[in-house]
Amino acid sequence: MSRGNRISALLLVIVLVVAACGGDSNSGADAPDETTTTIAETVDTIETAETTDTTEADGPTETTSSGDTGEASFEGTFSDGDVLTLITATDPGGGFDFQLRNLELFVKEQLAELTGADVDVIVENVPGAGQLVGYETMSRAEPNGLTLAFVGVDLAAGMQVIRDAQFDIQDWTYIAGLSATYKAFMAPTSLELPEQSIQGLIDRSQETPLLLGVAGAQTDFIVMQQLLADEGVDLNVDEVLFDGTSDMVAALLRGDIELVWTTMATLAQYEEENPDDLELIGTTACERQVAAEDVPTIVEEGIPNAEEVCSVADTGARAIVGPPGIPEAQRDALMAVFEAAINDPEHVESSLEAGHEVAYVHGDDLGSTVQSKLDVFTRYEDILRAAEPD
Repeated sequence: MSRGNRISALLLVIVLVVAACGGDSNSGADAPDETTTTIAETVDTIETAETTDTTEADGPTETTSSGDTGEASFEGTFSDGDVLTLITATDPGGGFDFQLRNLELFVKEQLAELTGADVDVIVENVPGAGQLVGYETMSRAEPNGLTLAFVGVDLAAGMQVIRDAQFDIQDWTYIAGLSATYKAFMAPTSLELPEQSIQGLIDRSQETPLLLGVAGAQTDFIVMQQLLADEGVDLNVDEVLFDGTSDMVAALLRGDIELVWTTMATLAQYEEENPDDLELIGTTACERQVAAEDVPTIVEEGIPNAEEVCSVADTGARAIVGPPGIPEAQRDALMAVFEAAINDPEHVESSLEAGHEVAYVHGDDLGSTVQSKLDVFTRYEDILRAAEPD
Protein backbone atom coordinates (compact mmCIF):
# COMPACT_ATOMS: atom_id res chain seq x y z
CA MET A 1 0.00 0.00 0.00
CA SER A 2 1.30 3.50 -0.79
CA ARG A 3 2.27 5.95 1.89
CA GLY A 4 -0.72 8.23 1.22
CA ASN A 5 -3.22 5.36 1.30
CA ARG A 6 -1.84 4.05 4.60
CA ILE A 7 -2.22 7.48 6.25
CA SER A 8 -5.81 7.84 4.96
CA ALA A 9 -6.74 4.38 6.22
CA LEU A 10 -5.31 5.07 9.68
CA LEU A 11 -7.16 8.39 9.93
CA LEU A 12 -10.42 6.61 9.12
CA VAL A 13 -9.83 4.06 11.86
CA ILE A 14 -9.12 6.80 14.42
CA VAL A 15 -12.34 8.68 13.51
CA LEU A 16 -14.39 5.51 13.91
CA VAL A 17 -12.81 4.80 17.28
CA VAL A 18 -13.59 8.32 18.50
CA ALA A 19 -17.20 8.01 17.37
CA ALA A 20 -17.58 4.65 19.10
CA CYS A 21 -16.29 6.14 22.38
CA GLY A 22 -19.11 8.72 22.45
CA GLY A 23 -17.32 11.80 21.18
CA ASP A 24 -20.06 14.46 20.33
CA SER A 25 -20.74 18.23 20.14
CA ASN A 26 -21.74 18.43 23.86
CA SER A 27 -18.22 17.82 25.18
CA GLY A 28 -17.77 21.50 26.10
CA ALA A 29 -16.30 24.40 24.16
CA ASP A 30 -13.37 24.92 26.55
CA ALA A 31 -12.18 21.30 26.56
CA PRO A 32 -8.96 20.59 24.67
CA ASP A 33 -9.36 18.92 21.29
CA GLU A 34 -7.47 15.76 22.26
CA THR A 35 -8.71 13.83 19.22
CA THR A 36 -7.33 16.41 16.78
CA THR A 37 -3.99 16.49 18.60
CA THR A 38 -3.74 12.69 18.56
CA ILE A 39 -4.43 12.51 14.82
CA ALA A 40 -1.83 15.15 13.99
CA GLU A 41 0.76 13.42 16.15
CA THR A 42 -0.07 10.10 14.54
CA VAL A 43 0.36 11.53 11.03
CA ASP A 44 3.73 13.01 12.01
CA THR A 45 4.79 9.65 13.38
CA ILE A 46 3.80 7.87 10.18
CA GLU A 47 5.61 10.41 7.99
CA THR A 48 8.76 10.06 10.08
CA ALA A 49 8.61 6.27 9.80
CA GLU A 50 8.05 6.47 6.05
CA THR A 51 11.08 8.70 5.62
CA THR A 52 13.22 6.36 7.71
CA ASP A 53 12.05 3.30 5.77
CA THR A 54 12.80 4.94 2.43
CA THR A 55 16.28 6.02 3.51
CA GLU A 56 17.14 2.56 4.82
CA ALA A 57 15.84 0.88 1.67
CA ASP A 58 17.91 3.07 -0.56
CA GLY A 59 21.05 2.37 1.43
CA PRO A 60 23.55 4.84 2.87
CA THR A 61 24.79 7.68 0.68
CA GLU A 62 28.57 7.76 0.42
CA THR A 63 30.10 11.18 0.72
CA THR A 64 33.62 12.14 -0.23
CA SER A 65 35.76 14.44 1.91
CA SER A 66 34.71 17.36 -0.28
CA GLY A 67 31.04 16.73 0.46
CA ASP A 68 30.16 15.48 -3.03
CA THR A 69 28.50 12.12 -3.53
CA GLY A 70 29.67 9.57 -6.04
CA GLU A 71 33.17 9.42 -7.49
CA ALA A 72 36.27 10.12 -5.45
CA SER A 73 37.95 13.47 -5.85
CA PHE A 74 41.35 13.65 -7.57
CA GLU A 75 41.86 17.37 -7.05
CA GLY A 76 45.51 18.27 -6.64
CA THR A 77 46.90 15.34 -8.62
CA PHE A 78 47.49 17.60 -11.62
CA SER A 79 47.78 21.36 -12.04
CA ASP A 80 46.64 24.01 -14.51
CA GLY A 81 49.15 24.26 -17.34
CA ASP A 82 50.43 20.67 -17.04
CA VAL A 83 51.02 18.95 -20.37
CA LEU A 84 50.12 15.29 -20.72
CA THR A 85 52.05 13.75 -23.63
CA LEU A 86 50.55 10.64 -25.21
CA ILE A 87 53.13 8.81 -27.32
CA THR A 88 52.30 6.66 -30.29
CA ALA A 89 55.36 4.82 -31.55
CA THR A 90 54.14 4.99 -35.15
CA ASP A 91 54.02 7.43 -38.02
CA PRO A 92 50.84 9.53 -38.43
CA GLY A 93 47.92 7.89 -40.18
CA GLY A 94 47.93 4.30 -38.93
CA GLY A 95 45.61 2.52 -36.50
CA PHE A 96 47.60 3.38 -33.36
CA ASP A 97 47.75 7.02 -34.38
CA PHE A 98 44.02 7.24 -35.15
CA GLN A 99 42.94 5.56 -31.93
CA LEU A 100 45.06 7.81 -29.75
CA ARG A 101 44.06 11.03 -31.50
CA ASN A 102 40.42 9.97 -31.39
CA LEU A 103 40.74 9.63 -27.60
CA GLU A 104 42.72 12.84 -27.01
CA LEU A 105 39.83 15.28 -26.53
CA PHE A 106 37.92 12.94 -24.22
CA VAL A 107 40.98 12.58 -21.98
CA LYS A 108 41.32 16.36 -21.71
CA GLU A 109 37.64 16.70 -20.78
CA GLN A 110 37.86 14.02 -18.10
CA LEU A 111 41.04 15.48 -16.62
CA ALA A 112 39.16 18.75 -16.09
CA GLU A 113 36.10 16.93 -14.77
CA LEU A 114 37.85 14.61 -12.33
CA THR A 115 40.93 16.59 -11.26
CA GLY A 116 39.73 20.16 -11.68
CA ALA A 117 42.89 21.01 -13.61
CA ASP A 118 43.21 22.54 -17.07
CA VAL A 119 45.72 20.05 -18.52
CA ASP A 120 46.86 20.24 -22.12
CA VAL A 121 46.87 16.86 -23.87
CA ILE A 122 49.07 16.29 -26.91
CA VAL A 123 49.76 13.26 -29.11
CA GLU A 124 53.37 12.81 -30.13
CA ASN A 125 54.55 10.42 -32.87
CA VAL A 126 57.84 8.74 -31.94
CA PRO A 127 58.38 6.08 -34.64
CA GLY A 128 61.41 3.93 -35.25
CA ALA A 129 62.68 0.35 -35.09
CA GLY A 130 59.23 -1.19 -35.29
CA GLN A 131 57.88 0.95 -32.38
CA LEU A 132 60.86 0.17 -30.13
CA VAL A 133 62.04 3.81 -30.07
CA GLY A 134 58.69 5.10 -28.83
CA TYR A 135 58.39 2.46 -26.13
CA GLU A 136 61.91 3.13 -24.83
CA THR A 137 61.24 6.89 -24.88
CA MET A 138 58.20 6.43 -22.64
CA SER A 139 60.07 4.03 -20.35
CA ARG A 140 62.81 6.60 -19.69
CA ALA A 141 60.39 9.45 -19.00
CA GLU A 142 60.04 11.02 -15.57
CA PRO A 143 57.39 9.02 -13.67
CA ASN A 144 55.16 11.98 -12.87
CA GLY A 145 52.10 10.80 -14.79
CA LEU A 146 52.59 13.30 -17.62
CA THR A 147 54.14 10.95 -20.19
CA LEU A 148 52.21 7.89 -21.33
CA ALA A 149 52.31 5.68 -24.41
CA PHE A 150 49.80 3.70 -26.42
CA VAL A 151 51.43 0.30 -26.87
CA GLY A 152 50.80 -3.10 -28.37
CA VAL A 153 51.36 -5.51 -25.49
CA ASP A 154 52.32 -8.31 -27.87
CA LEU A 155 54.83 -6.10 -29.67
CA ALA A 156 56.38 -4.99 -26.40
CA ALA A 157 56.63 -8.56 -25.10
CA GLY A 158 58.36 -9.65 -28.29
CA MET A 159 60.82 -6.76 -28.05
CA GLN A 160 61.69 -7.71 -24.49
CA VAL A 161 62.21 -11.42 -25.18
CA ILE A 162 64.06 -11.38 -28.48
CA ARG A 163 65.38 -7.87 -29.03
CA ASP A 164 66.82 -7.19 -25.57
CA ALA A 165 64.79 -4.01 -25.23
CA GLN A 166 65.87 -1.48 -22.59
CA PHE A 167 62.71 -1.95 -20.53
CA ASP A 168 60.76 -4.59 -18.64
CA ILE A 169 57.08 -4.52 -19.49
CA GLN A 170 56.23 -6.05 -16.12
CA ASP A 171 57.51 -2.86 -14.48
CA TRP A 172 55.40 -0.46 -16.53
CA THR A 173 52.48 1.38 -14.96
CA TYR A 174 49.35 0.06 -16.66
CA ILE A 175 46.56 2.63 -16.90
CA ALA A 176 43.93 1.08 -19.20
CA GLY A 177 43.35 -1.32 -22.03
CA LEU A 178 41.75 0.48 -24.97
CA SER A 179 41.13 -2.23 -27.52
CA ALA A 180 41.89 -5.74 -28.60
CA THR A 181 43.04 -5.90 -32.19
CA TYR A 182 42.66 -8.76 -34.62
CA LYS A 183 44.51 -9.38 -37.83
CA ALA A 184 43.62 -10.36 -41.36
CA PHE A 185 45.29 -11.26 -44.63
CA MET A 186 44.93 -8.88 -47.55
CA ALA A 187 46.02 -9.56 -51.13
CA PRO A 188 45.60 -7.81 -54.47
CA THR A 189 42.56 -9.01 -56.38
CA SER A 190 44.92 -10.01 -59.18
CA LEU A 191 46.58 -12.71 -57.03
CA GLU A 192 45.57 -16.13 -58.32
CA LEU A 193 44.67 -18.57 -55.54
CA PRO A 194 43.14 -22.08 -55.56
CA GLU A 195 40.39 -20.56 -53.42
CA GLN A 196 39.85 -17.18 -51.77
CA SER A 197 40.65 -18.27 -48.24
CA ILE A 198 43.50 -18.74 -45.78
CA GLN A 199 43.66 -22.35 -46.92
CA GLY A 200 44.02 -21.03 -50.45
CA LEU A 201 47.00 -18.95 -49.33
CA ILE A 202 48.57 -21.99 -47.66
CA ASP A 203 48.09 -24.11 -50.80
CA ARG A 204 49.45 -21.38 -53.06
CA SER A 205 52.53 -20.96 -50.86
CA GLN A 206 53.51 -24.59 -51.50
CA GLU A 207 54.30 -23.67 -55.12
CA THR A 208 56.42 -20.60 -54.37
CA PRO A 209 56.64 -18.57 -51.15
CA LEU A 210 54.27 -15.61 -51.05
CA LEU A 211 55.86 -12.16 -50.93
CA LEU A 212 54.74 -10.86 -47.53
CA GLY A 213 55.04 -7.20 -46.63
CA VAL A 214 56.10 -6.62 -43.02
CA ALA A 215 56.61 -3.51 -40.90
CA GLY A 216 58.36 -3.86 -37.58
CA ALA A 217 58.66 -6.96 -35.45
CA GLN A 218 56.88 -10.02 -36.83
CA THR A 219 56.84 -12.07 -33.63
CA ASP A 220 53.12 -12.84 -33.87
CA PHE A 221 53.41 -13.98 -37.48
CA ILE A 222 56.34 -16.26 -36.66
CA VAL A 223 54.44 -17.74 -33.71
CA MET A 224 51.47 -18.35 -36.00
CA GLN A 225 53.70 -20.10 -38.55
CA GLN A 226 55.14 -22.29 -35.80
CA LEU A 227 51.72 -23.19 -34.39
CA LEU A 228 50.61 -24.23 -37.88
CA ALA A 229 53.86 -26.12 -38.50
CA ASP A 230 53.31 -28.05 -35.25
CA GLU A 231 50.28 -29.55 -37.03
CA GLY A 232 52.08 -30.14 -40.33
CA VAL A 233 50.76 -27.01 -42.06
CA ASP A 234 53.33 -24.78 -43.78
CA LEU A 235 52.61 -21.18 -44.74
CA ASN A 236 55.68 -20.23 -46.76
CA VAL A 237 56.55 -16.56 -47.22
CA ASP A 238 59.45 -14.33 -48.19
CA GLU A 239 59.41 -11.12 -46.15
CA VAL A 240 59.79 -7.65 -47.64
CA LEU A 241 60.45 -4.89 -45.09
CA PHE A 242 58.56 -1.57 -45.06
CA ASP A 243 58.39 1.43 -42.73
CA GLY A 244 54.65 1.21 -42.11
CA THR A 245 51.25 -0.12 -43.16
CA SER A 246 50.59 2.61 -45.71
CA ASP A 247 53.84 1.74 -47.50
CA MET A 248 52.90 -1.95 -47.55
CA VAL A 249 49.47 -1.25 -49.00
CA ALA A 250 50.99 0.99 -51.67
CA ALA A 251 53.29 -1.90 -52.61
CA LEU A 252 50.27 -4.24 -52.81
CA LEU A 253 48.59 -1.82 -55.19
CA ARG A 254 51.72 -1.65 -57.34
CA GLY A 255 52.05 -5.43 -57.38
CA ASP A 256 55.45 -5.38 -55.64
CA ILE A 257 54.23 -7.80 -52.95
CA GLU A 258 51.46 -10.37 -52.75
CA LEU A 259 50.27 -10.34 -49.16
CA VAL A 260 50.08 -8.42 -45.89
CA TRP A 261 48.93 -9.57 -42.44
CA THR A 262 48.13 -6.80 -40.02
CA THR A 263 45.31 -5.13 -38.10
CA MET A 264 41.97 -5.97 -39.67
CA ALA A 265 40.28 -2.62 -39.01
CA THR A 266 43.06 -0.78 -40.84
CA LEU A 267 43.03 -3.17 -43.80
CA ALA A 268 39.24 -2.98 -44.06
CA GLN A 269 39.51 0.77 -44.67
CA TYR A 270 42.03 0.25 -47.47
CA GLU A 271 39.78 -2.39 -49.03
CA GLU A 272 36.83 -0.01 -48.91
CA GLU A 273 38.90 2.68 -50.64
CA ASN A 274 40.22 0.24 -53.30
CA PRO A 275 37.47 -2.37 -53.84
CA ASP A 276 38.63 -3.28 -57.34
CA ASP A 277 42.27 -3.79 -56.37
CA LEU A 278 42.43 -5.12 -52.80
CA GLU A 279 40.66 -7.98 -51.02
CA LEU A 280 40.53 -9.29 -47.47
CA ILE A 281 41.12 -13.04 -47.75
CA GLY A 282 40.45 -14.15 -44.17
CA THR A 283 40.98 -13.25 -40.53
CA THR A 284 42.98 -15.09 -37.91
CA ALA A 285 40.57 -13.90 -35.21
CA CYS A 286 38.52 -16.49 -33.33
CA GLU A 287 35.24 -14.79 -34.28
CA ARG A 288 34.08 -12.52 -37.09
CA GLN A 289 34.83 -8.87 -36.45
CA VAL A 290 32.75 -5.73 -36.72
CA ALA A 291 35.34 -4.17 -39.04
CA ALA A 292 34.51 -6.71 -41.78
CA GLU A 293 31.72 -9.05 -40.75
CA ASP A 294 31.66 -10.88 -44.09
CA VAL A 295 35.26 -12.08 -43.78
CA PRO A 296 35.49 -15.71 -42.55
CA THR A 297 37.78 -16.75 -39.70
CA ILE A 298 40.57 -19.30 -39.56
CA VAL A 299 38.41 -21.26 -37.11
CA GLU A 300 35.50 -21.42 -39.55
CA GLU A 301 37.85 -22.79 -42.20
CA GLY A 302 38.79 -25.63 -39.88
CA ILE A 303 42.54 -25.16 -40.28
CA PRO A 304 44.54 -27.29 -37.81
CA ASN A 305 45.46 -25.54 -34.53
CA ALA A 306 43.21 -22.62 -35.48
CA GLU A 307 41.97 -22.06 -31.93
CA GLU A 308 45.49 -21.64 -30.58
CA VAL A 309 46.47 -19.43 -33.51
CA CYS A 310 43.58 -17.04 -32.91
CA SER A 311 43.90 -16.94 -29.12
CA VAL A 312 47.69 -16.81 -28.87
CA ALA A 313 49.17 -15.38 -32.07
CA ASP A 314 46.41 -13.10 -33.31
CA THR A 315 44.84 -11.28 -30.38
CA GLY A 316 46.75 -8.12 -29.53
CA ALA A 317 45.88 -5.97 -26.54
CA ARG A 318 46.51 -2.25 -26.97
CA ALA A 319 47.01 -0.37 -23.74
CA ILE A 320 47.78 3.03 -22.24
CA VAL A 321 50.88 2.67 -20.08
CA GLY A 322 53.39 4.81 -18.25
CA PRO A 323 56.95 4.42 -17.04
CA PRO A 324 57.68 2.50 -13.85
CA GLY A 325 57.14 4.32 -10.57
CA ILE A 326 54.22 6.69 -11.23
CA PRO A 327 52.96 7.72 -7.76
CA GLU A 328 49.75 6.06 -6.61
CA ALA A 329 47.76 9.31 -6.52
CA GLN A 330 48.55 10.16 -10.15
CA ARG A 331 48.11 6.55 -11.26
CA ASP A 332 44.67 6.28 -9.68
CA ALA A 333 43.60 9.60 -11.17
CA LEU A 334 44.78 8.55 -14.64
CA MET A 335 42.98 5.22 -14.33
CA ALA A 336 39.72 7.03 -13.53
CA VAL A 337 40.28 9.58 -16.31
CA PHE A 338 40.96 6.99 -19.00
CA GLU A 339 38.14 4.71 -17.87
CA ALA A 340 35.67 7.57 -18.28
CA ALA A 341 37.21 8.80 -21.54
CA ILE A 342 37.40 5.39 -23.21
CA ASN A 343 33.84 4.47 -22.26
CA ASP A 344 32.34 7.83 -23.25
CA PRO A 345 29.50 6.95 -25.67
CA GLU A 346 30.71 9.48 -28.23
CA HIS A 347 34.20 7.96 -28.19
CA VAL A 348 32.82 4.44 -28.52
CA GLU A 349 30.63 5.49 -31.46
CA SER A 350 33.39 7.33 -33.33
CA SER A 351 35.74 4.38 -32.81
CA LEU A 352 33.21 1.93 -34.24
CA GLU A 353 32.57 4.16 -37.22
CA ALA A 354 36.28 3.86 -38.04
CA GLY A 355 36.23 0.08 -37.53
CA HIS A 356 37.91 0.06 -34.09
CA GLU A 357 35.92 -1.76 -31.45
CA VAL A 358 36.52 -0.48 -27.92
CA ALA A 359 37.41 -3.15 -25.35
CA TYR A 360 38.16 -1.35 -22.08
CA VAL A 361 40.23 -3.18 -19.46
CA HIS A 362 41.16 -1.73 -16.07
CA GLY A 363 44.89 -1.24 -15.70
CA ASP A 364 45.09 -3.60 -12.73
CA ASP A 365 43.62 -6.40 -14.85
CA LEU A 366 46.22 -6.32 -17.63
CA GLY A 367 48.81 -8.33 -15.74
CA SER A 368 47.58 -11.72 -16.97
CA THR A 369 47.68 -10.56 -20.60
CA VAL A 370 51.24 -9.31 -20.18
CA GLN A 371 52.36 -12.56 -18.60
CA SER A 372 50.69 -14.77 -21.22
CA LYS A 373 52.42 -12.90 -24.05
CA LEU A 374 55.79 -13.19 -22.34
CA ASP A 375 55.20 -16.92 -21.83
CA VAL A 376 54.41 -17.51 -25.53
CA PHE A 377 57.41 -15.60 -26.81
CA THR A 378 59.71 -17.26 -24.30
CA ARG A 379 58.40 -20.63 -25.48
CA TYR A 380 59.49 -19.85 -29.06
CA GLU A 381 62.44 -17.61 -28.17
CA ASP A 382 65.05 -19.57 -30.15
CA ILE A 383 62.93 -19.61 -33.31
CA LEU A 384 62.08 -15.94 -32.96
CA ARG A 385 65.69 -14.90 -32.41
CA ALA A 386 66.82 -16.92 -35.42
CA ALA A 387 64.25 -15.10 -37.57
CA GLU A 388 65.40 -11.62 -36.51
CA PRO A 389 67.08 -9.67 -39.37
CA ASP A 390 70.79 -9.00 -38.95
